[in-house]
Amino acid sequence: MEAKSSHVAVSESELSKSVKNLKATKGREHSDSLEYDSQIADKLAKLYEKHDADLRAIFKELDENPRKALKYPPCDAAEFGKKYAQGFYTYAEAKEAK
Repeated sequence: MEAKSSHVAVSESELSKSVKNLKATKGREHSDSLEYDSQIADKLAKLYEKHDADLRAIFKELDENPRKALKYPPCDAAEFGKKYAQGFYTYAEAKEAK
């Protein structure tokens, strides 16, 4: 069985008419995929520096699970603050049924 290829010829004038119907859109202000509070990110970066990049100590102080940060460690304090503020290092844990 042979695949049939269908080529659609489009004229330059048809394209020109179509272009006139396109509307401009505004791009995002941030190049980041997730918005975050930069002040919180700065505070978290200082916490990272305070603990000399010891992720276990940082998350102990935050009373959080460090699993994601240990699996995907940041390269520096700024990256840690930004990613934590964006929620990359937090996750919802299943609550235990009582």
